[in-house]
Amino acid sequence: NFSASLFLKKADSVFQIPDENLLFQALEDILLRHPVRYKEDVLKLNSEQFLAVFSAAHSSLMFLSGGPGTGKTSITVCLLRLLKRLGLATHPMLAAPTGRAAKRMSESIAASLRSIQDLESLDSDRELLESTEASQTLHRLLGFHPGMGRFQAHEYAPLEGDLLLVDEASMIDLALMQRLLRAMDSKLPYLPPVRQMILIGDSRQLPPVKSGSPFNDMAFEKSQIPSEVADRLLRLPKELMPQGNFPVHRSSSRAGFSSVHLRLSFRQNQSDPSGRSIQAVADFLRNPKKDETFGSLFDPSQQSKESFFCIRDPQDFRQDRVTLLEQQNSVEEMSRFCRYWANRYFSDSQICELLQKTYFQENLESHHEEFKQIIEHLNAFRVLCLTKVSSTGTDWINRSIEQHSPFHIEEERSNQPIPASPVICTRNQYEFNLMNGDQGIRLKFASKNPNKIEVKALFQVEGQFKTFYDQQLNSLELAYAITVHKSQGSEYEHVAVILPTEESNTEGRESDKGFRELQNLEMLYTAITRARRSAIVVGQRQVLKKALQRRVKRRSGLIHLFSGQDNDADNSSQTFPQCIS
Repeated sequence: NFSASLFLKKADSVFQIPDENLLFQALEDILLRHPVRYKEDVLKLNSEQFLAVFSAAHSSLMFLSGGPGTGKTSITVCLLRLLKRLGLATHPMLAAPTGRAAKRMSESIAASLRSIQDLESLDSDRELLESTEASQTLHRLLGFHPGMGRFQAHEYAPLEGDLLLVDEASMIDLALMQRLLRAMDSKLPYLPPVRQMILIGDSRQLPPVKSGSPFNDMAFEKSQIPSEVADRLLRLPKELMPQGNFPVHRSSSRAGFSSVHLRLSFRQNQSDPSGRSIQAVADFLRNPKKDETFGSLFDPSQQSKESFFCIRDPQDFRQDRVTLLEQQNSVEEMSRFCRYWANRYFSDSQICELLQKTYFQENLESHHEEFKQIIEHLNAFRVLCLTKVSSTGTDWINRSIEQHSPFHIEEERSNQPIPASPVICTRNQYEFNLMNGDQGIRLKFASKNPNKIEVKALFQVEGQFKTFYDQQLNSLELAYAITVHKSQGSEYEHVAVILPTEESNTEGRESDKGFRELQNLEMLYTAITRARRSAIVVGQRQVLKKALQRRVKRRSGLIHLFSGQDNDADNSSQTFPQCIS
């Protein structure tokens, strides 16, 4: 098909392999002489992360996949710095499927670049910092016109740049990917095609809403790299050699194609029992065995860290284990759980004082540290639902939690929104630099007239705190609970995942078919891996088991062109030469 031919053309295109000495010098510059820092420490790449950065310098088409916390952002910064020094990213284009993902990518890369101690003396990194500010959605990049339903960019009005890097690429459907490839493939005699495309994401997360799943097809569980990479790694200077063995790989069947998979996660603190439990369950869900019944996930002895700790009362919740609160999720049970969650959310007396406080609108900067604490608390707790409807959906749960808020009584005294309520933007609002998925919180503010107190939504925009009336942002919704789809790319300290009721899973009810299809392993994997410290799944064991046994299968027909095999199959692999395997 047309998409396949475009992929093959890109993977087979002649790529400018950098001079080996220049490559090693550039690596030494970004990793040893002028490294990025993470929490005051020098960033050190492990072997699989290094392989990804190294492969990027040899690939015209690259897929980089990995679960949450595997260091995809760190790799992105390093490979951009490397390609910039090699003259392969003179005009980089950064994009993502959603506005929030594009904004988050831009902010993360910029923060990493600013951590370089001598940034002002490094021209290439300062130029890169300017480029990151231009990160945008794929639809904006392609010039999508909503009224006409058309894209302005194509092969005769192509994208101008030498590198296209796309984050959260697992969200791209086949039709949008085809549009992207066409826009890169310039047919104009005076403008060359975009030389390199790098797609980054998590192949086990939710697939695109529309048809096809090209990223998930091409992001192989076992890395594929050009043979040139393995040969050059043999000659890598000792001081650049990362710790640990390089991952098992296959030789790529296409000269310019690589697909690198990251396995080691750093999101959860492995010295923390709760972090180990979340990671163990996530690993189990990421690579289930064929015909897996998931019975071991409900270990009766409750000892295995990769099993759910099953309880029937939320007060028995153990933070050091992924927990299943077994209940039918009736209205009464969900109301009781919402009261429990509200009590957890508002349990910190210091935070409650900050939420209750009235702030001065004219001097927001003086409250920076207080706002920072509030936003950190906001990002500590989140309820994740599969849908917005019914008593297990976001609308009902948000109202219920808000009713249990200690600030709910203030609704009786004014017509204003309830303070201390978390909110989320549900569409892009470029005039305010707020994107679909951005989250804030309502607080009380006083203007010059101290007697006039108003409730406004506080958001952090480009590192600064700004306030908005609800009337300005006509797309605000409560965000104690959000859908799993909205949570993609985010992380929280504590997560609750709400399962639908057994009734919604009744076979033969055509109206519930779409509802059942939302309950799948990818949905649950995405939800549980949003958590850093604790995760509690709320619902019936049988509903959870059925969801885990349901896989989303959306093939784009591309996988066989590059491997001739299914991505889920346990295929034989090659390894690096013995001295570095």
